[in-house]
Amino acid sequence: LEYCAEIAGQIDMVGGREAKRKVGGGTVSGIPMDMVEEVRLLAKGRLRSVYTDYTLDKLGRDKKMFNIRDDIVSRTRGTHPHWEAAKISEAFSGVSSEMVRDLIFDENIRVDGRGLTDIRPISCQVNLHDPLHGSALFQRGQTQVMCTTALDSLHSAMKLDPITVITGGLKEKNFLLHYEFPSYATGEVGRGGAGANRREMGHGALAEKALKQVVPDNRQFTVRLTSEVLESNGSSSMASVCGGSLALLDAGVRLSEPASGVAMGLVTRGQEARVLTDIMGMEDFLGDMDFKLAATRSGVCAIQADVKISGIDYNTIKKAVEGGMEANHKILDIMDKCLDRPVESKSCWPVSKNITIPAHKRGKFLGPAGLNVKRISGETGVQIQPEEEGVWSLFAPSSAAMEEAEMMVEELLEGEKAPELVFGAIYTGKITELLDRGVMLSLHPAMDPVLLHNSQLAGGKVSHPSALGLTPGQDLQVKYYGRDPATGQVRLSRKVLTVGAASAVKNLQTAMKRNAPDESDGSKREELSSLNVQPDTKDSKPSTTSTLTSRTETKETVFNPVKYAQMLTNTKVGLEKVNTEANSSIGGSIYNQSEPEPSTLPNPNNPPESEHSTSLNPDNQPELIPSPVLNPNSQYEEEHPTIIEAKYYHIDSYINQLM
Repeated sequence: LEYCAEIAGQIDMVGGREAKRKVGGGTVSGIPMDMVEEVRLLAKGRLRSVYTDYTLDKLGRDKKMFNIRDDIVSRTRGTHPHWEAAKISEAFSGVSSEMVRDLIFDENIRVDGRGLTDIRPISCQVNLHDPLHGSALFQRGQTQVMCTTALDSLHSAMKLDPITVITGGLKEKNFLLHYEFPSYATGEVGRGGAGANRREMGHGALAEKALKQVVPDNRQFTVRLTSEVLESNGSSSMASVCGGSLALLDAGVRLSEPASGVAMGLVTRGQEARVLTDIMGMEDFLGDMDFKLAATRSGVCAIQADVKISGIDYNTIKKAVEGGMEANHKILDIMDKCLDRPVESKSCWPVSKNITIPAHKRGKFLGPAGLNVKRISGETGVQIQPEEEGVWSLFAPSSAAMEEAEMMVEELLEGEKAPELVFGAIYTGKITELLDRGVMLSLHPAMDPVLLHNSQLAGGKVSHPSALGLTPGQDLQVKYYGRDPATGQVRLSRKVLTVGAASAVKNLQTAMKRNAPDESDGSKREELSSLNVQPDTKDSKPSTTSTLTSRTETKETVFNPVKYAQMLTNTKVGLEKVNTEANSSIGGSIYNQSEPEPSTLPNPNNPPESEHSTSLNPDNQPELIPSPVLNPNSQYEEEHPTIIEAKYYHIDSYINQLM
């Protein structure tokens, strides 16, 4: 700050030495006094007649003033050829300023006939054009502004450059105000599309800052407000605040409070000062201050002061603020008569919605390289953007477009309705493809093929599915273990069905050795024989207990689960009448059936032990209990429940009896 003060002091020193001298009233003078006196003598009466004609508008008043100026320049140049035309015009501006001040101080009246605290006539209109999301036309005197509001997706917010992010701390803007001041607003002809100048950028920034205070932070749209000045006679930026507030309400934006704006002016004469309310262009040009104040009924939103004199005192500032708040309340009363609350609905408004896609359906929703999403956006105009894990946002230009997009999404996700799989159930699937890491199984035509990994094919290590003799088109029975919570992939296992029988027999023998460690081999045989199944009676249900065979080779002392699994695969315990005479010895024969039937499933309470499992020849592996058939092309046929009950048995039943 010390260095800045030093630089400012140097600037003041140079300005005092080189700049033009300022005189009272705020006029800049480097003009001879004789020139000023002659211009005042020629112009004073004519200017008074123009400034007291209250029927003139801005263009009419300016036209007469310019005619008087040109006439005075030509007449003085005739009598004083050495006088410069620019100096004469400057003297005329000074005389005009003196005349305006005299009317205000002596008669308390302004050039358009208003009092010092009066505001110009105001008119408001909203909903100018149906396709617009929000629109308003605000006119105050000869200042007319048309404001339009456009709603867009939050992803359309303006991304700021890194320097602005570092200095301002704001990464993106989702509320934008574009202020346009074309040349025709002041009756001039200029080149269009040249871009905004510094004046437009400053006025637009002031109006945006004022409205940003009342726009809600948790809005679901990016709001773009355009303010186009159609005609200007002062205070066009404050008119943009008034019109912008109405346009936002017309677009359904729930403002905390409506906002308005007014420009306060100041004229001085010696030690006297007068504060003006709602100044117009001439008073801004000939006055000493332009104080813009945007506010609501409860507080101030934004201020900007352009002071042309060396300084103003506290009482002047206080009068300007109090007068501005009072004028804003009057303006808000007029605006409330036009529109005092947000519009509830319009057919042209956009619609925003979030949808959640399950993990296992995201592939269908997106399509290859996002083709499905691009097709939906291209056909309906709906913007689809990812939000968080599994959630997408849909932004549609209308409700009809949103409904069409939702129907397309439902068609993609549903197709043929797939059955709901039950956790822990056994299903039959058909192999569609052999991969290095596993096989692809088709459980139902409406379901995509799922991967059965090599680690879940058999108990041992499987390098490739072909090592087990698996081929495409072959049916496999697998157990369903739900979906992976992270990826949504289906979890299947065949290993638990193939190695469960061998593990159960191993656990049975271990338990029997623990219960009778000191008994002889004969007593063990008698105990096993006593557990054989009794013949079924006519009125009783088929018994689920069965005869358990032991190895006849007494010389082997090590249990081999592989041989037991193979033995269980090739044998079938009869559920019909069992020959009681064959149960006298441990080597009693088991009745073979005429047709081989599938083996049983392991007990869920007795999980398989992977250390006892091994890779078995698929031709010798045990067949399993058929499950509900999901694939209509499967080789298994549905059978009557009583036939299945009589035909198959469950290994858990006789294991529990033996235990």
